[in-house]
Amino acid sequence: HPSLGDSIYGIVTVSVAHLREEPRHAAQLVDQAILGDELRLLKRRGGWYLVQTHYRYIGWMRRESFARTDQNGLTAWRHNPRVRVTRLFAIIHSRPDATSEPVSDAVLNARLREVSREGRWVKVVLPDGRQGFIASEAVTADVKIQLPRERLRDAIIRTARSMMGIPYLWGGNSSKGNDCSGFTQTVFFSNGIQLPRDARQQALVGDTVHVDSAFTNVLPGDLLFFGQKGRITHVGISLGGAAFIHQSGYVHVNSLDPASPLYSKYRHQTLQVIKRVF
Repeated sequence: HPSLGDSIYGIVTVSVAHLREEPRHAAQLVDQAILGDELRLLKRRGGWYLVQTHYRYIGWMRRESFARTDQNGLTAWRHNPRVRVTRLFAIIHSRPDATSEPVSDAVLNARLREVSREGRWVKVVLPDGRQGFIASEAVTADVKIQLPRERLRDAIIRTARSMMGIPYLWGGNSSKGNDCSGFTQTVFFSNGIQLPRDARQQALVGDTVHVDSAFTNVLPGDLLFFGQKGRITHVGISLGGAAFIHQSGYVHVNSLDPASPLYSKYRHQTLQVIKRVF
């Protein structure tokens, strides 16, 4: 876009940034981006930018939610050592002291530039240059995650279960609040797997699992898709067998086994397909 000049990239500078369908606050929330996420800037309208996420989702974001930069700035951000937040919630403090004033909050999968280690604290820089300290147990080195399959299944279930009770938010895609596919995308991304944003797109990934009536061959981490006659409108993560965890009102567990106290007749009747992503 010519009017944007060379600075056609953005890096999110708040814990959770909102992508809206139109450039106004009252417009529908379609997605969220996380502190440290890279954006491609497509056009500007007043204080709003049309942005594209790294998984190619598009929406309007407020100028205050990201730092504009050019290719050089983006390259520098990528090549400096970074940490990734592994807790659902964390505070970046102004001093290496838990009682000091916050600089910002941060959520699962946030990325920060690492400056140094000071005892139980990591000194970090946000994408807009603000500095602070985050507890070292809340972060890990931001390197590519490659777990063997069995460990990956365990890790995905652990992450999913850690979000039990987190409320539903249409368009939400963070550990503060999410929709069904935002929940699965967040859980999988924190374990090194990038899923598409929407349930119907996620349903196109991986191999179909052919199941018996007892769901005996469904493995933890398989994705269950629900809807009406080939139209996918909901997704959950298998816990193995008939049990699954999903975001519906809040994150909770249901079962496709009529004998289970967690049985959902509605989900059983609307199950469309089960996919194995890894």
